[in-house]
Amino acid sequence: MSRGKYYYFVSGLPRISMEDTKLQIEPASFVEQASTQLTKSDLKLLRLLDLEASIPILLSLLYKEEPQDLPIAYDQSYWEAFVEYAHYKIEKKDAAMPSRFKEIPEVFLSLALEFLPLEEKPDKLLFEHRFYQGLYEFAGQHRNTFIKTWFDYRRTARNIILALNGRTHELDYAPWLVGDDELTQQLATGRGSDFGIGKSNDIFDDYSRAYEQNTVLPRERAYDALAWKFIDDLNFFQYFSIDKVLGYYAQLLILSRWLSFDVDKGKQVFFDTLSSLRDSFSFPAEFNIKQKIK
Repeated sequence: MSRGKYYYFVSGLPRISMEDTKLQIEPASFVEQASTQLTKSDLKLLRLLDLEASIPILLSLLYKEEPQDLPIAYDQSYWEAFVEYAHYKIEKKDAAMPSRFKEIPEVFLSLALEFLPLEEKPDKLLFEHRFYQGLYEFAGQHRNTFIKTWFDYRRTARNIILALNGRTHELDYAPWLVGDDELTQQLATGRGSDFGIGKSNDIFDDYSRAYEQNTVLPRERAYDALAWKFIDDLNFFQYFSIDKVLGYYAQLLILSRWLSFDVDKGKQVFFDTLSSLRDSFSFPAEFNIKQKIK
C-alpha cells in the first residue's frame, strides 16, 4: 500500500458537494491531472474506481449493443481494445497480455474468453452479475484500505437494495446476491420486513430508511448521499494520502452521475432491470447463495 503524500495535488483540488449544480472539474480531467501527480501504482488504484461503471460498457460491446461512453478512465476505446485482444487471444492462446490490461481483474478476461466463442449468448443479466461478482471478489482481497473498504461497501449496498426491491416486487432475489458474509446470508434467508436484521447493521438501517422514499429518484439520491457520507467518514483522518485522492474521485463520480442524469432513462433502466429479474430463467445452482447456506 502506498505511503506517498500528495500535499500540492490535494490542496489544489476544488471543494465538491452533492449540492453542487455544476462540476468544478470533469472526472476525465481529474484523472488526466492525477496522471501527472500520482505514482504509477497509485494511478492504477485510481483507475480501479471506474470499473463498476465500466461493466455496462464492456457488456454492451460483448452483446454488440450501442455502449454509453462515459467520461471515465476506462472509456469505450479502452474496452474496444480489450475485446479485440480477447478475440485475438482465442485464436492465439499464448498471446501475451498488453500491460494496459494487467491492472484489471483477471476474471474480466476469463469471462470475455468464455463468452465470445458462444453461438447462443447467455442471459445478459446473468453475465453482468458474474462481472460484478468477480470485481467485488478481486477488490475484497486488495491491499489498499480504501479500495478494499469502498468496494465492500458498494457490494453490501447493492445487496441490500436488491433484497429490498426483490421483496417488494416478490422476486427471487437471493441468487443475485454477492458474497457469503453474515449480512448477505441474512438478506437471503431472513424473515420479516427487516430480514431479521433489525438495528444490528448500520448500513442496512440507513438504506432501509432511504428505501422508504416514495419515488425512484429521491431514493437513488438518498443512496448516493449515504455513499458520500461513508467516504467522508472513512477518510476523516486522511489528509494528503492516496486514500484521500481516491475518496475525492469516488465522490466526483457520484456528483458527475447526478449532474448528467437523464431522468426518463434512469427510470427506464430501473424498471427494465426489474422486468428482467421477473422474467429470468431459473438461475444456475452454483450461483444460488441459498444452496451455500446450511
